[in-house]
This record gives sequence, C-alpha cells and structure tokens, in this order.
Amino acid sequence: MSREAIDKLVHSARELLEAKDYLGARELYTQGLKLDPFDATLWNYRSNVHMKLQHPELAFTDAARGLKLLDDKLAQTNLSLPDRNFSVFMKIDLLFSCLLAAENLNICETALQFIDRLLTNSHLLSNEARQTILSKQKSLKRTIKAQRHAFVVANDSLRINLHDALDLGTMRMPKYSWNEFEPFNSENDIETQLNEINIMLEPIAPKLLVVRMPDNPTHFDFNKVPGASSSEASRPQLGIIAREKITRKEKILDEPGIFINNGLYGPKCNYCNNIVSASKEKPVDIDKTACAKCEERFCSVQCCELALKTYHQAICGRDISEIMEYVARGRTCSSLLHLFAFRVLAMAVQSNKHPLEMSVVKYLSAGTKQNVPWNIYYSYLLYLSMLKTLGLCQYRDIDKFDFWVYYTLQNKLQCNVFGEYKAPQQPENGKLLIFNSFLNHSCAPNAVYFKDRHAHQVVVACEDIEKYQQVFISYIDPNCPVSKRQQLFEGTFGFTCACERCVHEIGAANGKEIRKQTSRSKK
Repeated sequence: MSREAIDKLVHSARELLEAKDYLGARELYTQGLKLDPFDATLWNYRSNVHMKLQHPELAFTDAARGLKLLDDKLAQTNLSLPDRNFSVFMKIDLLFSCLLAAENLNICETALQFIDRLLTNSHLLSNEARQTILSKQKSLKRTIKAQRHAFVVANDSLRINLHDALDLGTMRMPKYSWNEFEPFNSENDIETQLNEINIMLEPIAPKLLVVRMPDNPTHFDFNKVPGASSSEASRPQLGIIAREKITRKEKILDEPGIFINNGLYGPKCNYCNNIVSASKEKPVDIDKTACAKCEERFCSVQCCELALKTYHQAICGRDISEIMEYVARGRTCSSLLHLFAFRVLAMAVQSNKHPLEMSVVKYLSAGTKQNVPWNIYYSYLLYLSMLKTLGLCQYRDIDKFDFWVYYTLQNKLQCNVFGEYKAPQQPENGKLLIFNSFLNHSCAPNAVYFKDRHAHQVVVACEDIEKYQQVFISYIDPNCPVSKRQQLFEGTFGFTCACERCVHEIGAANGKEIRKQTSRSKK
C-alpha cells in the first residue's frame, strides 16, 4: 500500500468533485479503497459521492462499513490521543451520513438509532448541528407514530412483525452507470450477444430463437426490417419465436435452472426441491447422493454431482443458519430472492468469476419498478452474513462483491424469479430459468410450462405455432377476470398487459388506454 498514491487519488477526486464529475470521483475513491480497504476516511468520502449520485443505498452501506472500522479502532486500548480524537470526529461524520441515507430510504426506526448515537456525542456537536438533529428526531418520531397507527388499522389480521413493517423503507431500484457487465448496452453489442444467447439455447430448444421485440411484444412482426420494430428503451425488449413450425403438444424447451427452497416444509433437495426421502436411487447408490465432506444429502446422484460441480463446494460445511433464519421471516416470495442471490454468489466464488458474468443472470433484464419496499439495514446485515459465509471480506473483496453488485443481482432477480407458496403468506419454493424468462406473456398463450424431473422446466405448445410466430406463456392464471389480471401485472411484474385478449375484454385501443380504465375502476 502506498499512502502517497492514495493521497494523490484523494486530491484528484476532490478536483473532480469541484467540477461535479461525481462518477469520476467515485472511481478514484474506489481505486483508493482497493489500495487500502480499511481506511474509514475513504469509505466516508465515497459515501458522500454516492449520495450526490442519488444512490442512498450505497451511501448507507459505505458509511456503515466505515463506522464499523472506527468502532473497532476506538475499542483499542493503545490508541494514541490524536488518533482517538480524529476517529471520534470522523465517526460523527459517518453517523451523519448513515442518518441522511436512512432518511432518504424511509427507514425511520434505523434513522432514529443513528440519532441516538449522535446525541451521545452531543458535547462535540455545534449548537446548529445539535438543533438540526433534535428537529429530525421529533419529525421521525411523529412519522413513526403515524405509521404505527396506519399499520395496526390496515394490517390487524396479518402475521407481520410490527418493527419489521415500520422499518420497511423504499428504494429506487438501482441501475448503476458504471456497471460494465450490463448486457445490450450498445448497438454494436446487441447482435453479438443475441448470437451468444441463441448458441446457448439451441441444444435445449432447437426450434426456438431469441430475437428483439417492439416495446409491446404482441405487436411483433418478423417481416419488418430487423431492428425497426425493436424497443426504443436503453435495453431492448426480447422474446422467443419459432425457427420452424411447431405442432400442438410438442415439447419445445427443456431447460435446467436454479431451484431453491426455504427449508421450512420438509427435507428437500437443495438442488431441485424434490423431497429427499423420496429418492429412487438403488441402495448401493444412496451414499453417492450425499456430499462426502459435509454429508448434505440430495435426492439423487445426479443432483449431488451437479450441486458439487456448480456451487456446493463454495458453501460446503459452512453455517448458513443466519441466512435461512432471515429468509424464514418472509411472508412473500420476495424473501426467496436472497437465496437466489446467495446461490449465484456461491457459483461465482466456485468458478472464480464476477457474479454478474454468471450465465444464469448475465442476460436477464432488470426490474422496471421505480420504487420497491426494501429494508436496507437488514439487507445490509444479510449480505455481510453471505460474504462471511463464503469466506469473503466486505472490505477487501469490493472488486467483485461490492454492495452495488448485490443490489444489481436483486434487481435482475425480482422480475425473473417464479415463486411458489405452500399457503397464503407461506412462501416455499422458487425457480430461475433464463430462457423461460425470455418468453413473453399473453393472456391467450400458445404454450404452457411445468416442472419435469430434477431442476428442469419444460415448455409445451398448446396449439400449432407457425414459423417465425412468437411463443407466449401466461405469467398468471389466465382464467382470472381481466381486472384481477391487470392488478396482478401491475403489482407483481410492474407492467400493463396489452395483449389482444385484454384489449378486447376491456374495450380499449392500447396499453395506455387500459391503464386509464384500470385506474378509473380502482377509484
């Protein structure tokens, strides 16, 4: 480590800040952290830049890491007086950063905790700073009181922890401009990456092809000039069409995927979700269904071998109880997203790749919802637990496993994972399949999907599909009334369905008109 090199980076970053080049300053502070990941001052500097970039979730996690470093430093008995004084004042700065980020993320209970910590050092604060903090404290307490009353009135019958609900803030789903792993980020890459996807698809679906789509996939027309009908969004809309004619009842896609369960409803295979006790292996092969090191048992020899090959070695023998306990508290399938993220991280560690380069998530589209409910503090603690479980350091390993990587994973997963419930408010299983994710929705689908054998999902045509015709599945029960379907699309997937069936049943001209009529019916 070169202190002189870090000082030069900090000096250059300050010049960029004066010029309002916040991205450039962020990059220089990140370079500094790679040289000395245990410098709390650098974490504080980068936290401030993340706030200017309107990423309070990253501002919070940076400040919290710097705060942990200072707490550990101040616990040392042999710390010199100048070092102690400097650390105390830096700690106050970091507490302010955590408070501002928590306020921005609407996690009021957590914000109050940082106010309490600041007030224990009130003798070091200016009168103006002290009055500002006391004012924030009163405001937050009023907000929490109103939230508590609203929660009790609206959710009297729900089995949700009151504290968790009150500290469930909101986060703008992140898209980070420095993310070099985001696919389809330039016109030159699109056709190349589509070709990569189709090479992966051909062995499991020789009659299918992934292509660009218009913003409304139901308007796809293969005869138009290539690219002319494609999405105008920063990331193109994709879909799957038939390379050649497909007949009714024909199996058109047989895809292996990631299957996870929260472990609450019986001993299940960690690879495919089958009941472990239902193993059909011959007695002589039973021992081969378990890991020789940690003795975790899978439902078959095949699942055991595939788990060992892809992710299990990264977590073999490690204690994941803290992660599973957090997931078990969830009342929706969103809680399962953490297990998917953990699986992808384990796969990345085992293969020595960047998590966002893993093929299971590399080409997935990110969520379209602007704001989602999110407890940033608990997700911060959970990700720290994941890193520790995988033998990673929250400070040294930021090149591949910084928090922005985790939030990007969550953003990709939240609109591509299929969840399954044991009963209402009792999530059980989840599955992630990259090519099934490329299948667009229609309330009048021409294909259906179902799970088949170990960690595979099969798609079968439910009617004849002509060459170059798009393949559709239904993301929900298509037998629901149209008003119920639209509510599910908006609340779960973040889009308005404008398929021909919805347009006809609502009597609207297009998706915009459907949104207008749906909003009027709510009132």
